[in-house]
Amino acid sequence: MTTSTYRGVPAPEWIGDNWDTVSAGAWRDGVDAALALAALGGTPAPEEPTVEEPEPDLWRNLADALNALVGTGLFPAFHDLYGTVNGWRRQPYASAPARADSPWVVFDLGTREFTVSTRGRVLSGEHSPGRKRRR
Repeated sequence: MTTSTYRGVPAPEWIGDNWDTVSAGAWRDGVDAALALAALGGTPAPEEPTVEEPEPDLWRNLADALNALVGTGLFPAFHDLYGTVNGWRRQPYASAPARADSPWVVFDLGTREFTVSTRGRVLSGEHSPGRKRRR
C-alpha cells in the first residue's frame, strides 16, 4: 500500500483517492487537514522529546523539608525583604509566623546562599552586603 502525504503527514492511499468524501466527513471548523489525516489513519506526528526536570531530587528534598516543618506545626511562610536595610534589593526569606522565636531562612546577599538566621539579625541587615558611603 502506497501512501501520499499532506503537509508532511503520511496518509493511506485510500484517503488520497477519496479525499472529497473522506474530508467532508472528517473536517470540522478550525481543524487542520493534517490533524484530520492523522486521525483518519495517517501516521501520527513524531513525539516531542521529553524534557527532564533538572535535579528532581533537590525538589523532592525541598518538599520533604517543607512537609517536615508542617508536620511539627511550623507552617512556613515565604516573604521578600525589600527596603533600606538591604539597599532596596529583593531578599527572599522564609519564617514560621506562628512562632516568634523560630529561626528564619534568608538568602544572604553577600554569599549568595540561603542561611539560617534570626529575625533580629535579618532585619538589622547582617545578611546584606555593605552599602557604599558617599563622601
